[in-house]
Amino acid sequence: MAHFLPLPFIFTQSNLQSFLNCPYQFYLRYVLHFQWPAAQARDLLQFEADRLAGARFHQLVHQLFLGVSLPKLSQMAKNDPDSRVASWFEAFTTTFPQTLPGELFPEYTLGVTLGGQELTAKYDLLQCDSGHFTIYDWKTSRRQPSKTWLAGQMQSRVFPLVLALHLDEINQPFTELRMVYWEAAQPERPYIFKSTAQTLADDQAYILALMQKINRLSPADFHKTEDIQRCQYCRYRSYCNRGTQPPEDDEAFIEAHYLELAAEPEEDIFEDEIA
Repeated sequence: MAHFLPLPFIFTQSNLQSFLNCPYQFYLRYVLHFQWPAAQARDLLQFEADRLAGARFHQLVHQLFLGVSLPKLSQMAKNDPDSRVASWFEAFTTTFPQTLPGELFPEYTLGVTLGGQELTAKYDLLQCDSGHFTIYDWKTSRRQPSKTWLAGQMQSRVFPLVLALHLDEINQPFTELRMVYWEAAQPERPYIFKSTAQTLADDQAYILALMQKINRLSPADFHKTEDIQRCQYCRYRSYCNRGTQPPEDDEAFIEAHYLELAAEPEEDIFEDEIA
């Protein structure tokens, strides 16, 4: 591994997505651990409220699958200072099956080695039912992305691959592997992605090549994105002299950071940026 990457460096869907968005952003965030001076959004309080409300919703669902009684959790949701949490939780408990067959692993982290590199994924819920494996992920975004856009994001590629590689390591065969995104904005119509041997092979080759590429780069090779439009949503834009003011449309910013805003509560999206 290149000497300038922090050791041990663990690849995740978050840092791989950051590299694809902008190699220089990856360098500032994950190598130099820079804090970002540019405002994230014009309404910072609302942005933070969205993130924290989503985190508390994740915690409620986590406790539900740990066996905490539904009435108790529903009351906790109603007592939440953000009324959206109660609405999300009610939508979840009325549209998502309360009992799933097989073994369930809520808030579960798996790590594998791919080409000598560590790659990890943290799942909201894993379900194992007689060779059928399902990854569940809860989202509380304001805007629902298209299924095509979501399919191209690193989370949709890394999460199934890590699970498949782990199952291969422990010699656990599987007949089906799929990923389900449950979105509070459309609770009755989750996005479902089914993995095939070909898609897993393609993702493995792509992700391995991407990690190897990052490891081969020198600091000077982490170039700024040529997509200037993307910079208005980047919290590091003032380092690049590409603006200090947040975008006029906070909704557009929230959409741009869809996957981050809906991150798991224990996976603080900023924890690895703290020097």
